[in-house]
Amino acid sequence: MFRPTFLPPMADLLAFEAAARHASISRAADELNLTQSAVSRRIRELEAHLGVALFHRVRQRVVLTDAGRLYAADVRTALQQFSGATQNIMALAQGAGLLNL
Repeated sequence: MFRPTFLPPMADLLAFEAAARHASISRAADELNLTQSAVSRRIRELEAHLGVALFHRVRQRVVLTDAGRLYAADVRTALQQFSGATQNIMALAQGAGLLNL
């Protein structure tokens, strides 16, 4: 059963996905046009929401935990689906028909 109350904020998911992909808080911050502290805060809030550590912090980089690796793959897939759905509906709204990506 879908319960939106279980979902973390989208901004937290975007920060996590970018940091996971880059293995870097600073690169994620650059990509998202946020400060490093904002990205770190988003990730800490996501970890608190989930009740699990997603990263090991090692000096200047972050390394995904086992849970983080699993979650990153699922989050990336979900974000790609959101992106595709958004592109489809925008194309439909512009009269271009429905795109199936």
